[in-house]
Amino acid sequence: MAYTLGKNSLLYRGTAGTKASTLVNTVISVKENDSMEEGDTTARNSGDNETSLSCLRSYSLDIEMLEDDTDAHYGAFRAAYLANTPIALLCIKQEDGTGVDGDFVILNFKRAYGTKDVAKVSFSAKLTLSSRLPVSVAG
Repeated sequence: MAYTLGKNSLLYRGTAGTKASTLVNTVISVKENDSMEEGDTTARNSGDNETSLSCLRSYSLDIEMLEDDTDAHYGAFRAAYLANTPIALLCIKQEDGTGVDGDFVILNFKRAYGTKDVAKVSFSAKLTLSSRLPVSVAG
């Protein structure tokens, strides 16, 4: 069995409208959220069954990193959040190059201050409407 090590997944950022090309090497973790919305297709010819189709895909990233005001990556994400401007993100698995590439909007920005830990920030990035459509990247 071939396992994917989380540390080998890569996150790139860039200017919205272009493919992200700057490696974000100060990120702690990235969680991909990929789901489909349900469209109800139940009709009288469905018998006693409720039927569905997948209709809209929802994709987002939950990102955690150290809070460091001198880090350019932290600054870019914070600026995108404060200005409500999109940012290009590319999240791929290093082993096979699969992932997603698109323009995202930062929806929240949370800080955590633990007594035995350094300050961390976490934020959610969700695909946004832009001049380029998101694409699934095949390895």
